[in-house]
Amino acid sequence: VWVNGTQVCGRPYGYASFECDITSSAKVGDSNVVAVRVNNQLPSSRWYSGSGIYRHVWLKTVDPVHVAYMGTHVTTPEVTTTRATVNVAATVRNDATSAQSVVVTSSVRDGAGVEVTKASSAPTSVAAGKTVDTSQTVTLPNPKLWSPSTPDLYSVVTTVTVGGKVVDTYETPFGVRSFA
Repeated sequence: VWVNGTQVCGRPYGYASFECDITSSAKVGDSNVVAVRVNNQLPSSRWYSGSGIYRHVWLKTVDPVHVAYMGTHVTTPEVTTTRATVNVAATVRNDATSAQSVVVTSSVRDGAGVEVTKASSAPTSVAAGKTVDTSQTVTLPNPKLWSPSTPDLYSVVTTVTVGGKVVDTYETPFGVRSFA
């Protein structure tokens, strides 16, 4: 990935997801040229050695304090027809120049987007240039269990607040299911 003629990152295996921070090469308030180059090297160990861009490409802007890339994990360790325990782990990244006090809220929403339950962390300090891991556990009453015939999904909307102001939201879909 190149920005204004400078390579900002690369990924040797293009089928896997990756993210680049282009802040240092971007010109704020001016035009920028973002280019993605695919380098098909032969011989290749892949059964299909063709190349190209096979996945979506997004340009995201985030606050310096935000949920880290792929920074949420949702598990449902206890599931019955009357309740499910939902564990939410979120990693918050602080790219600001000073420490920030954050509150992380996890809102569990049903398939229609209606909030079913939520939890918030105590204020947590994140040092400049560092990350912090938070975790919350909530109980989901009367969960709709996911199955191939009834693929009901929920989502966790993770909200990061600094000084009473929402600086980031991050949505993570999940299904409730158990098996043995």
